[in-house]
Amino acid sequence: MKKIYLLSILFVFSAVSFSQTFLNSNRDKDGRNYFSFNYQPLLTRSVNQITPDWIYDTKAPILSSLKSADVDGDGIKEIIISTYDTTDGNSYGAGLIYILNIDGTDLDGWPLRMVGAPIPATVSIGDINNDDSLELVVGSWNKLYVYDSQGNNVPGFPKNYGTSQTSTLFDLDKDGTLEIIYPSDDKNLYIFKYDGTLLTGWPQSLTELPGSPAVADIDNDGEYEIVAGTFKGPVGPDPFKLYAWEIDGNIINGFPVSLSGVIKSTPAIGDLDNDGTKEIVVISYDDTNDDSLYVFDAGGNLKTGFPVGVRYARLSSPALGDIDGDGDLEILVGGLDNSTEMLYGFHHDGSVIQNFPVPLNHPGSVTNINNSPVIGDIDGDTTSVEIIVKANDYIFAIHQDSTLVNGFPYFIDDENQSATHSPSPLIDDFDNDGDVEYVFASIPGKIHFFDPETAYNKNFEFWNSYKHDMQNTGAIFSIPIFTDVDEINSAVPSEFILSQNYPNPFNPSTKIKFTIAKSPLPGGDGRGGLQFVKLVVYDLLGNEVATLVNEEKPAGTYEVEFDASRLSSGIYFYQLQAGSLIETKKMILLR
Repeated sequence: MKKIYLLSILFVFSAVSFSQTFLNSNRDKDGRNYFSFNYQPLLTRSVNQITPDWIYDTKAPILSSLKSADVDGDGIKEIIISTYDTTDGNSYGAGLIYILNIDGTDLDGWPLRMVGAPIPATVSIGDINNDDSLELVVGSWNKLYVYDSQGNNVPGFPKNYGTSQTSTLFDLDKDGTLEIIYPSDDKNLYIFKYDGTLLTGWPQSLTELPGSPAVADIDNDGEYEIVAGTFKGPVGPDPFKLYAWEIDGNIINGFPVSLSGVIKSTPAIGDLDNDGTKEIVVISYDDTNDDSLYVFDAGGNLKTGFPVGVRYARLSSPALGDIDGDGDLEILVGGLDNSTEMLYGFHHDGSVIQNFPVPLNHPGSVTNINNSPVIGDIDGDTTSVEIIVKANDYIFAIHQDSTLVNGFPYFIDDENQSATHSPSPLIDDFDNDGDVEYVFASIPGKIHFFDPETAYNKNFEFWNSYKHDMQNTGAIFSIPIFTDVDEINSAVPSEFILSQNYPNPFNPSTKIKFTIAKSPLPGGDGRGGLQFVKLVVYDLLGNEVATLVNEEKPAGTYEVEFDASRLSSGIYFYQLQAGSLIETKKMILLR
């Protein structure tokens, strides 16, 4: 089923970078901003292409995207991806879920084969039944599957509803278990409880197929809402709709809103302008091929500066991140303009990010970008973000000033295969060593893993995979928070201690004290050598909302103040890791 290739050669080719000159901005007949640019060659240079630690060959087509999660509970994340299956010579007869360790081997008991139909959807991962173990949720063309970490069917599943779209997991009713928001090919949007029963008020029937949903508290009422677009197979200019529902199935006032065409990518939700309210970002087809990028508020009102015309962006789900360090979220999306694959970037007011759009020039054929950009710090400078996106046979990694990261673009070879979607990149610190790892996949089924030993700043992990996180929420719940840490006692301790935060509950700030025991490594100050220490705050979803400590420290007792003034009330968890020791505690923000 697999082949692992250890590569030791550097691929060298000529890469041409371009600068762009802004020409004009005007509105088209549909009232959309349309931006014109003139692209001019900037430089030509040879690139020493990065070398993967390993390549795994699934020998099956991949249309889904890569995910990371600690499925086996050993403290190290695995790589999860779903594929078609060609075992019987028919790629439409079955599907597979792969779980790979970071050394390129299969996790025990995996891959798992589902007979009957392929799996183009991305796997969603979460502890749906609150049993302290992760489950995997994915739909094939004919069924909804839910598996435990050992590959066993969870009671109540599978369900006989097919899909090509990705599900979302979220605790909508706040009972401690996750609901499964499932867009089915029967034109219904289902919400299943962990035991396979339906949430009250669901399913909701639509006139067209529901797309992959996103979830967030868009109206600041303390409850979570569900957002999804509609589409059908052939693209077309018919007015397709964007819906937003309360958890009881009632449509939110102001929705649905009609867009310029089918909505084949998933919406993204985040507080773009950092004003305390969230916006909905969505892309739809337009028959002029200047596809439409919309931003709506919680009432379905179009935000000033939108829609924006973005050529051939229909298959690239938008990603959100603070690209320029101004505290706001920018919008990144791929497209195609003048036979050049493009990475577009926009501010919350619809204006273009400086040095964007970025032309993604490479040898060979071009097509519109059909994956989601991801955003995080991969170059080891720990001060700024990079954007990674797949453009046909090449993976591009781009600094926020639009220049290429050293070693990119990386040739991944789709072997002249094409599909509606291709795998989005994945970045993470899988083994919690403070270094970045990244993973790419090709449509023919090869998975490329890299561990470059460059520092990884989790504060800049804005959008590390398709749909943002392992539960595929499609939402940023808060912008990362930065803080300082003080040493309060340098005496050499013998215990690893994470104290309860004080005060608790708190509003808006609290203090966390922790003790790092003496390291077995040598150190000239008598406290042993330095240890890499991380103190991270997570929300109930497992999303990281703040990194309080992320550096090497000697043994001692420390105290850090956590300011949660930009977060909403609720339960949060803080986790301390020093070497191989990990401890987690709960705290409550009560406004």
